[in-house]
Amino acid sequence: MACLRLAGIFHFFRFVNRKKIVILVAHSVMNESESTQWTPLRKSIPTRVLEEQISLLSKYYNWVTIDEAVAMIAGDQQPVKNSIAITFDDGYTNNMTHALPILKRHGVKPVFYIPTAFLNSKEPFWFNRMDYILQCETEPYVIEAGGRSFEFDPTDRRKLSRSFKELRSFMKSKDWSDHELHRFIDDTCDRLERECEDSLQANLADDPWCSTMSEDSLRDLSTKNLATIGSHTVNHTRLDKVSAEECDAELSRSKTILENIIGTPCNHFCYPNGAIDPTARALVEKNGYGSAVTSFEGLNDSGDDVFSLRRIHLPTKFDGPALLSELCGLSYLLNKLRPTRRRQSA
Repeated sequence: MACLRLAGIFHFFRFVNRKKIVILVAHSVMNESESTQWTPLRKSIPTRVLEEQISLLSKYYNWVTIDEAVAMIAGDQQPVKNSIAITFDDGYTNNMTHALPILKRHGVKPVFYIPTAFLNSKEPFWFNRMDYILQCETEPYVIEAGGRSFEFDPTDRRKLSRSFKELRSFMKSKDWSDHELHRFIDDTCDRLERECEDSLQANLADDPWCSTMSEDSLRDLSTKNLATIGSHTVNHTRLDKVSAEECDAELSRSKTILENIIGTPCNHFCYPNGAIDPTARALVEKNGYGSAVTSFEGLNDSGDDVFSLRRIHLPTKFDGPALLSELCGLSYLLNKLRPTRRRQSA
């Protein structure tokens, strides 16, 4: 009876919100059984889980591209009932090697948001760099950040993961400029890398967890119409933590770089860390983008601001009822009754 009630509630809310557009967000996707040198503390979506999620959603939703989703939200196209699009942030190689084959089997065309400075695996993202080196120490240690001490125990993976999560949350909560944040990260990682005589940079090109796509990969994806390529700035910069001039440069340079690579307009943007403010939003529009996605959770309706689109995170574990509850708007309705919250993405 509980399952029948749950199914009835899902179908009711899906019908009520049938004209709203769901936009999903994911980051890294990996095969759990794949032999690798290390395993990040920050969880990726296993390929098995992604397959189950996409298969389930294909039964109840109609997949659309980001272009179609934006056109419906902007009122330029009639809504397709129960529309859903999927986005991937950061441009990991595994989005192409592990996620794309699954999406192709279901006729899904994703959008990949690319921070251009990380093309060709030149440098790892700071959160991957720190994740790797935190695991290289063999004895417990302490990291001082902003007047707080964070204890790390590499002998206990669960504790280490919890400490890393707490440190990331603390750093994002600090009123540091983007440059101050990266100065702290570089100083911390440089010290640990010297102590361990190791670094992710030395292994990045062949690392399936953290390596990023190449220019040739983007060109091939665009030419074969397998994915839409969007911008994620040049340096994965938090746009609310830099000057208007630097924000403008990040937006214009990344757009130009991507358009020169793929040979077509780059119309879509994603705010790194969901960092949107009025200045960044205005500059995104000024630079000729047609849409921008945030890390705010929820559904999108016709007439909503296309430069502050909401998304729903794909979980790293498969839970069909919970996922459907989130997408049909039931979870969103319940969350509105609680204090406003925003989920941050790296």
